Amino acid sequence: MKVILDGILLFEITETEKKLFEYYIKADDFREEISRRLRWVFDENIKDISQRMRSEWDKKLEENGATALPIKLDDYVSLVTSQPNYKDRSARQAEEDAEIAEQLRVAGERSVKLAAEDAARLAV
Repeated sequence: MKVILDGILLFEITETEKKLFEYYIKADDFREEISRRLRWVFDENIKDISQRMRSEWDKKLEENGATALPIKLDDYVSLVTSQPNYKDRSARQAEEDAEIAEQLRVAGERSVKLAAEDAARLAV
């Protein structure tokens, strides 16, 4: 059995894995049970992520001038992702990486400066 998303193979359930599942569930129920379990994992992740988004964005939306916050998840996500200060994970990671690189650059400059000062003191 193959698990495919947008035409890309994510993983394949081997015959051994299938046999192990069939030890626990009826062979006739295998496909339905695997589908149910995958859906549950996905739904639980969506629930967790949406709660984290709401806890972070409710205040930001109010600061951005929103007068009412949508109850429906589709509407809420659309509102959040349309905000000028919204950044997805890739954008936030790129900013974090740039900040770290800048901190390392500054720390490196300080180290070079301190080393030069130490060398100058020792030369005296």
